Amino acid sequence: MEKINKLLLKPTSLISDTADSIKNGFKNVFNNSYNQIMCWAHMKRKVEHRLCQSNNGWYQGLQLYAPSTNNALEATNKTFKADGISRERHVLSRFLTISSSIMNNWSIERDPPLADARIFATEPTISLELWTSSYQWTKSTKDIICIPNDSSKKYYISARDLK
Repeated sequence: MEKINKLLLKPTSLISDTADSIKNGFKNVFNNSYNQIMCWAHMKRKVEHRLCQSNNGWYQGLQLYAPSTNNALEATNKTFKADGISRERHVLSRFLTISSSIMNNWSIERDPPLADARIFATEPTISLELWTSSYQWTKSTKDIICIPNDSSKKYYISARDLK
């Protein structure tokens, strides 16, 4: 092994958890400019921590029975792009013409008298089995616990004997 003079080392980056003590030590030892790179695991933890502090509703289970992705919106966005909007900027008159054409095509595609019409679901499809079990559940005598907080109420029911 050979001992190397630290003056020969000129690191251009520091990967760490951005603790001031580490940065100060690096500056004191190498005394040159460098890029501060935060370790991925530390960055991920820091982002999650800040998001959870700034927006306590930022998690998957916040709202039951609500979509957790915007896939439907993105699919609609894709059809706009395919129908001529793409990423181009248009003058207002051209944009309105294209938008009108898209709305016209969508209206035709969704016209109920057509044999292959795309029909929107306006009511949920509920099976007879689900209707029956729902009715039986409403007739049950289970205790329901309500816990109010500042902005909402949470209801709890025992899962025992649920089918």
